[in-house]
Amino acid sequence: MRPHSTDVHPEMKVMEMPSNGMVNTGLGPSYAQNVRYLLFDADDTSGFAGVKCTVQSAMSCKRGAVDTTKKCGDSRCVPDVRNPFLEYVRMQLGGAVGALAVSKGHVRPSSAAVVGIGAGSLPSWLLAAFPGVTVDAVDIDASVVTIATDCFGLPERESRLKTHIEDGTHFMQGNGRFEEYDMIMLDVVPLPKPFRAMISAAHDRLAVDGILAVNDSQCVPDVRNPFLEYVRMQLGGAIGALAVSKGHVRPSSAAVVGIGAGSLPSWLLAAFPGVTVDAVDIDASVVTIATDCFGLPERESRLKTHIEDGTHFMQGNGRFEEYDMIMLDVVPLPKPFRAMISAAHDRLAVDGILAVNGWKPDKEFQGLQKDAMTVFSRVWLAEDDQGGNQILLAVKGGAGLRETMPNMNELEAMGAPKDAATWSSQYTWKKLVDIASTRYCQHPRSTAKGNLKVAGSLAERAECPQ
Repeated sequence: MRPHSTDVHPEMKVMEMPSNGMVNTGLGPSYAQNVRYLLFDADDTSGFAGVKCTVQSAMSCKRGAVDTTKKCGDSRCVPDVRNPFLEYVRMQLGGAVGALAVSKGHVRPSSAAVVGIGAGSLPSWLLAAFPGVTVDAVDIDASVVTIATDCFGLPERESRLKTHIEDGTHFMQGNGRFEEYDMIMLDVVPLPKPFRAMISAAHDRLAVDGILAVNDSQCVPDVRNPFLEYVRMQLGGAIGALAVSKGHVRPSSAAVVGIGAGSLPSWLLAAFPGVTVDAVDIDASVVTIATDCFGLPERESRLKTHIEDGTHFMQGNGRFEEYDMIMLDVVPLPKPFRAMISAAHDRLAVDGILAVNGWKPDKEFQGLQKDAMTVFSRVWLAEDDQGGNQILLAVKGGAGLRETMPNMNELEAMGAPKDAATWSSQYTWKKLVDIASTRYCQHPRSTAKGNLKVAGSLAERAECPQ
């Protein structure tokens, strides 16, 4: 990927593929040749475009054209505004023109308002397609307009175009160059709740035969079918470890630290009717997005969300003194979370399990693995097919624990959901052994002689296998 960001927005990146073919970055989208993309990266720490990026918009480049403005890097891409790359943009434009034909009996709009500029695909196409149209384009973020102008062909000096930096609902309730519009196009996804008022406001601002075209995501999240591989591996591994520890898979309580899109708590609630879940995240907006867009239940008595630091929560809050399952999904692992191992151990039931997602090269996660081996009776580790994410499983206490994870048939016989049994059996779970802990358990007196500090710590914390 070749970056062309003007750095006017810390979380927006402009990228394109200069070589032939396609590229897929793993968790992100695939990128096509001869297309310039606008990406939104809410956490630009990975160094890989697309790992945490979502495509906000895209524009095809004119073949053989040479960019002379140099405002968006050194590429030769000249955006082809009459050839929108994204399907939903073509559908929204085509549908709007069709609706206008139904309403007016012709397609000659004189005025249009576009709320949500993105890469400028909608206003740019309208201006290019209809020489007689005047467009008001609205976005709450000035940097979006800058990027659309510098990199995606939104006209900079066009008397028929006026950009407005303000909230779309406020604009629709009073501003703009026209009392009435032939067309109003809304492209803000996911739709903010206040935008529900937009329907009435847009109706009042449309001419008698005007039309409204709204892009809306109709996705209904399938919480029983997590898309990301590491989520399936973490859930499958946790169910396998629970089967090892309890001999059955009927959890009654679980704590999830790091909500993200809500995949872990949502799946647990859907898979186990008898489970109660405490879900923890330090950022309230994460919970809002998970609820509004990714299927995390909003009104579910078995779910309680906690907005606080995960370590603090584990050291004292929650609805239960003990949990059957604790799942940690905070990547990269913050240094204070190393204390989570001891705190999680204390909050687990005697046969409870801990499942942690981490990045393989993360030194804090590597240190957490060592800590887990000194505290828990059994510890397993597996990694995904790309070798990036690893899942650590730890079992607390209990005599006679088996050395290996159950296979798929064994898990189903213990009551595991079929999907979780399949996910667990897809990976090689390697048992981790702490040499110092093993030596203490086998020869506590000689270990104490050789290293009082290590022996004292292990004597207090280690659970020696029976």
